[in-house]
Amino acid sequence: MADIERTEDARGVLVTLRGEHDVSTAPRIRDAAAVSDGLPLVIDLTEATFLDSSVLGVLLGASEASAQASRPFHVVLGDHGAPAVRRVLDLSGFDQVLPIVSSVDEAFSPA
Repeated sequence: MADIERTEDARGVLVTLRGEHDVSTAPRIRDAAAVSDGLPLVIDLTEATFLDSSVLGVLLGASEASAQASRPFHVVLGDHGAPAVRRVLDLSGFDQVLPIVSSVDEAFSPA
C-alpha cells in the first residue's frame, strides 16, 4: 500500500512516502511537494519500499524547483532505508544529484 503524508510546521514542509510508489502515485507526490511560500522542502523516503522512474522525475523536478526558488530541499533516505529504494537511486545516479541526508532532523537543520 502506498501512503503519502504532507505535514507543514515552522521548519518547513515534510512529505513522507510509505510503501511502493510508481506512475499511479507520482501526481499525488508532485502535488504534496508543491511549495510556493519559500519554505524548505524535505521528502522522506525512509519508509518507501519501491520507487519507479516517474517518482524519480518528481524528485528531480522538486529539486530543480527548489533551486530556482532558492529554497532548501533534501531527500531523507536514512541509514537503513529500503535496499530497493537505495539501489534505484544508486543505479540511476540520483544519489549523486539529489541532496540526500540520513534524518529529517538533519534535513531541517540550518546549513
